[in-house]
Amino acid sequence: MFNLIIKFLLILNGLSAINSSIANPLLNVDYYSNVYQFEPLSYGLQVNNNANVQTNNNGNAAVTTFRRSWIYSPSSNLCATYVRPGYKLRLRACSENNPNQQWYIPSDSSNYWILAPTISFYENNNTKDQFQVANNAIQQYFNGNTICGFIDNNKNFASSNCINGTTLQATKMDPVNYSISQNVIKSSVADGGLCLDVFSEDVEEYKLHKKQIQYSQNYGINPNTLEPRDLRITMKSCQQASQDSTQYWSFFLNYSDLVSFQNFNYNPNNYPGITKVTSNQQNIYIGVKESKNLNLDIYAGDVKLTNYPNVSFMVDDETIAKVTSNNQAGLKVRALKKTPSGATVVGVSPGATTLTVKVHDKQIQFSIVVGNTGDKMAFLDIQTYDTYIGDCIIVQSTNESGQPIYAMIDTGGGGAVSLDKIMEYIHDNNITIFEWILITHFHGDHYGGLSKILSKGGQTKAVYMKEYHGNDSNYDKVKHKNVADYRSRRMVDWNNLLNFLKERNIPVNYIAPKQNENLSLGNYHFKFYNLVDNYDGYTDVCAQFQSCNENTNSVVAMVENNKKYYYLTGDIDTYTVAFSKSKDKKLQNAYNSIKVDRWVKESMKDANIDHIDVYKISHHGVLYNNIPSTFTLAKANVYIASTEKTHLRNRATILEKRAKSSNPKAQYYYTGSGIVTVSQARNGNISIVQSPDEHGEILKK
Repeated sequence: MFNLIIKFLLILNGLSAINSSIANPLLNVDYYSNVYQFEPLSYGLQVNNNANVQTNNNGNAAVTTFRRSWIYSPSSNLCATYVRPGYKLRLRACSENNPNQQWYIPSDSSNYWILAPTISFYENNNTKDQFQVANNAIQQYFNGNTICGFIDNNKNFASSNCINGTTLQATKMDPVNYSISQNVIKSSVADGGLCLDVFSEDVEEYKLHKKQIQYSQNYGINPNTLEPRDLRITMKSCQQASQDSTQYWSFFLNYSDLVSFQNFNYNPNNYPGITKVTSNQQNIYIGVKESKNLNLDIYAGDVKLTNYPNVSFMVDDETIAKVTSNNQAGLKVRALKKTPSGATVVGVSPGATTLTVKVHDKQIQFSIVVGNTGDKMAFLDIQTYDTYIGDCIIVQSTNESGQPIYAMIDTGGGGAVSLDKIMEYIHDNNITIFEWILITHFHGDHYGGLSKILSKGGQTKAVYMKEYHGNDSNYDKVKHKNVADYRSRRMVDWNNLLNFLKERNIPVNYIAPKQNENLSLGNYHFKFYNLVDNYDGYTDVCAQFQSCNENTNSVVAMVENNKKYYYLTGDIDTYTVAFSKSKDKKLQNAYNSIKVDRWVKESMKDANIDHIDVYKISHHGVLYNNIPSTFTLAKANVYIASTEKTHLRNRATILEKRAKSSNPKAQYYYTGSGIVTVSQARNGNISIVQSPDEHGEILKK
């Protein structure tokens, strides 16, 4: 009789041929002895502060035997799961390692209830006694607690500790007929009959999960490894429904039987699983409100699946990015074949987050960076209260895969405040490495920050600059004894810089005629001018005049991006005026040939343009570095000076008049009032934003 009670004839969806190991599952029996026998609870009554728990202290010992069972929903491939006291039961993926799915069934019950007597502990006045809970309630034993199922005030099937000092109404269940594998979990005494069912709020999720199982079968993929949805179960009115109704459940006395039952339905030999998920891009770079398609390659064995719908996407932080699937799991499979397997990633706000894509039990992760991923030049505000000069420009574009790439032009002087500003910009924009750093000339306010930036974690693939020969001579008579002393110390600084870069294996590429004359960064294309050492052959003359300035050796760049042109000057200067006053014709001719307007004229001719879009003022706004003819030639729309406007005093007015004389609509910006960011859209349109300076002031011009 007992064998007939526990016998399983696993019948599901018309299946009749079941192997013998499933039909006669082995019992997993636990024995507990020396248990005090308590009187039964009165079901339907409220249990408050254990008022209805009565003890029988006659010393009689009772032996209670029970075994583990898994309550399984065949149509959804999920198991009934306890979460924690006071919560509704859940449907989750079946697992032998999940103790919250190990329901206990008595072996000594004449009727086979879902769960009957179990063992629990009750603590009172720091003493621990054992008691037995009566039959005919859905209960679960684990971790020293007995969990009971009960009907709450909303007639939902909830779970809680059986005895926990709170009101609890247990529900008596009807016997289960074990002559078949699927049974309705039912209580006839509760409002005319309630059945264990998927909670009404989650019916659509439940139906969707069943559709996913069907999709897997349609594609020939084993659905046992599908990522299940977390579904509630409750008690609702029993329905006369077909065998795939959510109110039908199967019972297994050990986990191996459940696995065998699943594999019987979805034979791995007939249904291969997902073997791998790959993508040609695992780093996604997008702008705010920008979207990018994410393509996936999904394999079952060596077969690449097309338009497979059972894919889930999870973004760690949806305030940074969101993902919409190209596959709508609610659509029919035929409709799904119209769209590729993948998703669309949309940027929400600047930042970095992670996207996890799961296909059954396989997953792949993507890094998402949301920011200003277009093209831009940022003229940094590195001016401070004690120094009003210094250049640092950070250029951003994208490579062929859409990844942001960066370059730096000059590095500031390396003072504490200006260095902090540069490092803050690098950090805020998630810059991990520069493609290259260009040093326009060997003056401290342009190269002085290089070693300090690299020492504080900045990285670059290469450094570009003109080779320094120590021919300049405009020395500070307070710091240096004479020209020879000045040149000697300058060469020491130069060699120290080279050694620093060599120790870090950073290549140094010299700019010279027919050598590194052009350079690119994404959509920006640089052509360099003023490539020779202008003092070569004038060493003695420069020593004599003591006014040959390294600014004259500045690398000048004309930069093109989608037919927009940027002119970057460094600190370009003419030869010393002393050359023009010399009686030496050679020096007079040299002075006349190296005026600062030469490179404006030559670069505009090479580019075949009649005006410049963005022009960086030379040498922080010094007048003799920005002679009127440069403005007349450039006719620029925008001028940017790397200084504080108040530092120039009346010179600012003179420079602005020179700019507007050739272009009345010209705009003028000073980096001392905040970072000047020149952004360029894909259509070529340029926009300019100036951020607040370190004092929080917004001074546009």
